[in-house]
Amino acid sequence: MILAALFQKDRSRRILIEMDETPLKIGRGPQPDPNEDIVLLRIPWNDRLISRNHFTATLDGSQLI
Repeated sequence: MILAALFQKDRSRRILIEMDETPLKIGRGPQPDPNEDIVLLRIPWNDRLISRNHFTATLDGSQLI
């Protein structure tokens, strides 16, 4: 599964990442947790509506949680 993040003001600015079974932490400045096996995805544009650790996505079969 491919996860896409789009910049609303300029949709040509986007991030695409292929998901696997490793959880993905997404945000403006996601912080690693030494106790987690996780991939970090930093949203590079300065959007204050996106928190530093905005959410974690996990692939469960064909569902994104």
